[in-house]
Amino acid sequence: MWHLLPDNIWLDLCNYVVIVTPLKALQVEQIRRCDRDLKAVYVNEDNKTAEIMKRVWLKEFERIFVTSEQLKEDDWGDLFRDEAWFQDVQAIIIDEAHVVVE
Repeated sequence: MWHLLPDNIWLDLCNYVVIVTPLKALQVEQIRRCDRDLKAVYVNEDNKTAEIMKRVWLKEFERIFVTSEQLKEDDWGDLFRDEAWFQDVQAIIIDEAHVVVE
Protein backbone atom coordinates (compact mmCIF):
# COMPACT_ATOMS: atom_id res chain seq x y z
CA MET A 1 0.00 0.00 0.00
CA TRP A 2 2.49 2.51 -1.24
CA HIS A 3 0.11 5.44 -0.95
CA LEU A 4 0.06 5.02 2.84
CA LEU A 5 3.76 5.84 3.06
CA PRO A 6 4.74 9.35 4.17
CA ASP A 7 4.51 11.85 1.34
CA ASN A 8 8.14 12.92 1.71
CA ILE A 9 9.42 9.44 0.85
CA TRP A 10 8.55 10.21 -2.77
CA LEU A 11 10.82 13.26 -2.74
CA ASP A 12 13.80 10.94 -2.33
CA LEU A 13 12.70 8.68 -5.14
CA CYS A 14 13.60 10.43 -8.34
CA ASN A 15 13.06 9.08 -11.81
CA TYR A 16 10.88 6.04 -12.23
CA VAL A 17 9.00 3.79 -9.85
CA VAL A 18 7.11 0.68 -10.97
CA ILE A 19 4.24 -0.32 -8.68
CA VAL A 20 2.73 -3.78 -9.08
CA THR A 21 -0.90 -3.75 -7.96
CA PRO A 22 -3.35 -6.66 -7.76
CA LEU A 23 -6.53 -4.95 -8.92
CA LYS A 24 -7.45 -2.59 -11.74
CA ALA A 25 -9.72 -0.58 -9.43
CA LEU A 26 -6.78 -0.12 -7.07
CA GLN A 27 -4.65 1.17 -9.94
CA VAL A 28 -7.23 3.84 -10.72
CA GLU A 29 -7.42 4.87 -7.05
CA GLN A 30 -3.63 5.03 -6.73
CA ILE A 31 -3.34 7.21 -9.82
CA ARG A 32 -6.00 9.51 -8.39
CA ARG A 33 -3.95 9.86 -5.19
CA CYS A 34 -0.71 10.65 -7.00
CA ASP A 35 0.74 14.11 -6.71
CA ARG A 36 -0.57 16.09 -9.65
CA ASP A 37 2.99 17.02 -10.64
CA LEU A 38 3.89 13.36 -11.15
CA LYS A 39 3.33 11.82 -14.53
CA ALA A 40 1.70 8.48 -13.83
CA VAL A 41 0.05 5.72 -15.84
CA TYR A 42 -1.60 2.41 -15.12
CA VAL A 43 -1.31 -0.49 -17.52
CA ASN A 44 -3.58 -3.51 -17.56
CA GLU A 45 -5.23 -5.72 -20.16
CA ASP A 46 -8.06 -3.21 -20.59
CA ASN A 47 -5.98 -0.19 -21.55
CA LYS A 48 -2.62 -1.50 -22.75
CA THR A 49 -1.87 -0.14 -26.20
CA ALA A 50 1.21 0.18 -28.36
CA GLU A 51 1.10 3.94 -27.72
CA ILE A 52 1.13 3.55 -23.93
CA MET A 53 3.98 1.04 -24.08
CA LYS A 54 5.93 3.34 -26.39
CA ARG A 55 5.54 6.16 -23.86
CA VAL A 56 6.68 3.81 -21.07
CA TRP A 57 9.76 2.93 -23.14
CA LEU A 58 10.42 6.65 -23.69
CA LYS A 59 10.25 7.23 -19.91
CA GLU A 60 7.39 9.69 -20.10
CA PHE A 61 5.91 8.45 -16.81
CA GLU A 62 7.46 8.71 -13.36
CA ARG A 63 5.07 6.23 -11.74
CA ILE A 64 3.97 3.13 -13.61
CA PHE A 65 1.21 1.01 -12.08
CA VAL A 66 0.97 -2.45 -13.57
CA THR A 67 -0.82 -5.69 -12.70
CA SER A 68 1.24 -8.77 -11.98
CA GLU A 69 -0.44 -10.48 -14.93
CA GLN A 70 0.96 -7.80 -17.26
CA LEU A 71 4.49 -8.50 -16.04
CA LYS A 72 4.28 -11.94 -17.65
CA GLU A 73 4.03 -10.29 -21.07
CA ASP A 74 7.15 -10.21 -23.26
CA ASP A 75 7.24 -6.43 -23.59
CA TRP A 76 7.67 -5.99 -19.82
CA GLY A 77 10.45 -8.58 -19.77
CA ASP A 78 12.13 -6.68 -22.58
CA LEU A 79 11.85 -3.45 -20.57
CA PHE A 80 13.36 -4.92 -17.41
CA ARG A 81 16.21 -6.52 -19.35
CA ASP A 82 17.05 -3.27 -21.14
CA GLU A 83 19.86 -1.73 -19.10
CA ALA A 84 19.37 1.76 -20.52
CA TRP A 85 15.72 1.77 -19.44
CA PHE A 86 16.10 -0.13 -16.18
CA GLN A 87 19.00 1.96 -14.85
CA ASP A 88 16.59 4.82 -14.17
CA VAL A 89 14.10 2.67 -12.24
CA GLN A 90 14.47 3.81 -8.63
CA ALA A 91 12.20 1.20 -7.08
CA ILE A 92 9.81 -1.64 -7.82
CA ILE A 93 7.04 -1.78 -5.24
CA ILE A 94 4.93 -4.92 -5.08
CA ASP A 95 1.53 -4.45 -3.50
CA GLU A 96 0.59 -8.10 -3.31
CA ALA A 97 0.48 -8.48 0.47
CA HIS A 98 -2.75 -10.46 0.25
CA VAL A 99 -0.78 -13.46 -1.05
CA VAL A 100 1.63 -13.60 1.91
CA VAL A 101 1.02 -16.67 4.06
CA GLU A 102 2.46 -17.35 7.51
